[in-house]
Amino acid sequence: MHEWPLLIFTLVIQTSIGCLAISTLCAYRLLFKINNELAITIIKKNLLLAFILGIIGSIASIFHLGNPFHIIYSILNIAHSWMSREILFTGFYMGLLFLSIAILVIKKYVPYTCLTITCLVGIIDIFVMSNIYINTIFTLWYNIFTYAAFFGSSLLMGGTITALIMHKEMQSSKLSKERKQVIHIAIIFIAIGIILTLLSVSTLLSVVNEPLSLGFTQQTLPNHLIVQSAIRIILLTFGLCFIGCVLVKQYNNKKISFILLCSTTFITLSESIGRYIFFSLGV
Repeated sequence: MHEWPLLIFTLVIQTSIGCLAISTLCAYRLLFKINNELAITIIKKNLLLAFILGIIGSIASIFHLGNPFHIIYSILNIAHSWMSREILFTGFYMGLLFLSIAILVIKKYVPYTCLTITCLVGIIDIFVMSNIYINTIFTLWYNIFTYAAFFGSSLLMGGTITALIMHKEMQSSKLSKERKQVIHIAIIFIAIGIILTLLSVSTLLSVVNEPLSLGFTQQTLPNHLIVQSAIRIILLTFGLCFIGCVLVKQYNNKKISFILLCSTTFITLSESIGRYIFFSLGV
């Protein structure tokens, strides 16, 4: 597997989109319960992190192209190429995210409309990314596996990061009830991400003895990828156990932050392995 730039680009951009989308939904939930200044404090770090992740992903995509100037030619084929559309929508997403942050910092208010449009563009971007791999000769990519893997990663990573950062930002306020609501919203999307992730894993393991491609070389799923899938599931289970602790038991704020950090770490490792497996199936 030599497509490390693609691995980093897809996973990091999808995490950025998931973090932004879930943070925006949490901000809407708090819209009429907190003042504008507190709303800025709560959501600001999430937006900045989403933008930093987007920058990292964009840089990784340039390494994949080889020559940064080739990006201009890649966009020209937008009518027929999913990759051209991916570049275009990623650019739109980053531009709108930058505009949202600029409004937040300069105008001193949360631009809910701009954030909503940015989220929608981001969701379309993930859909476009998925279709790049749907239209291939690789049998595992040519089904729901790709959509489940990409959207599942976005929700899992975005949900855990949102819960961690927004919980820490809301510790200093007296919004204990609202803080729990934010965590619960994030966990709902994490749960959806888990379902999608398990769907992608089950799809992978269901074709263990079947050819991986439609070409002349009949290659089946390598044993080391099966082992890595097992490790991924174990790490994901640990991450979910930490989240479960937050739901079933009362902890002080510092312990909740630590538990969410552990969960984020395990889920990040799990999804990184999952993305490695994804690209190992075709490159």
